[in-house]
Amino acid sequence: MTNNDLMDDLFPEPTITPKEYKVYHLFTSDLGRECLRTMMDELFWEEPSEEFFTEAHFAFYDGRRSVLRGFKATIDKVEAHIAKQNLKKEDE
Repeated sequence: MTNNDLMDDLFPEPTITPKEYKVYHLFTSDLGRECLRTMMDELFWEEPSEEFFTEAHFAFYDGRRSVLRGFKATIDKVEAHIAKQNLKKEDE
């Protein structure tokens, strides 16, 4: 079974895009979870020295954080969709 077949089975409705599925699939594997956790820990605990913390640096750090928040939001969206589908199947 290919990823496209799996995606069609899991998400017959077009509520989850192929890109969202790929992000979910990547970051919910064991290695992907570990990498995401490491990136988040490094980024959120990283403290640049005040002398170098200019507006440009703030925008750079905020942009990096925004990317990680986007990954997390995508994972949450797909997991919510899967939970919704599981509830539908239980009700049938």
